[in-house]
Amino acid sequence: GADPNAAEAGYTSLHAAVLRGQVELAEALLDHGADLNAVIEHGTAGRRFSADYSIRRQLIGTDAFWLAAKYGEVEILRRLVERGADPLVVRSNMTALQVAMGNSGSGLENRRDRIGNEPPDQANEEQRTLELARILIDLGVDVNATSRRGDTALHDAVRKSFPSVIEFLVANGADINGANQRGQTPLVLAETVQGIPGTNGLRGTRPEIAELLRGLGAVE
Repeated sequence: GADPNAAEAGYTSLHAAVLRGQVELAEALLDHGADLNAVIEHGTAGRRFSADYSIRRQLIGTDAFWLAAKYGEVEILRRLVERGADPLVVRSNMTALQVAMGNSGSGLENRRDRIGNEPPDQANEEQRTLELARILIDLGVDVNATSRRGDTALHDAVRKSFPSVIEFLVANGADINGANQRGQTPLVLAETVQGIPGTNGLRGTRPEIAELLRGLGAVE
């Protein structure tokens, strides 16, 4: 039969299944010996304004678990965990929890536009991100790990305006007053003018998020 770990294109069929969100295919590949730890070796050329699938060069060195977290593939991530995937994997100085916070980003670099050009649904993405956070924290991923910019998962949840995720992270030990390298705590970030997810480019502060953070114990 076909080799489930063939990677002549620079990535395996399992990586492609995660990219496409094909749960049954991912499961079948795992049943036939797909390597959980195989990493993407090189990317594929993408076409501008095309809805075609492509492996971006920024994904080189990532495995299926990290990809599933990045793209919010909850069911595939569950199956990878059941098969023994390492939840503590770190790529580009980011944990699976940190990268999971960005699966609803408005930019193509953060969330690949996988179905035409439809914008992501904010409520659906919040629920998906919350479920990912529950799984990953339960698996022992560090809730306070920082990126190169000093941001934690909580900073990113504030950027996304995900109140349920913010509450969950804080309840599970997130440092509500931790500052990034720009000196921004989650509260300061909520009060900083920036792009607002799901608004097609509008900018503003997040007063409701700021109020939530104060209620959870954030200090000025």
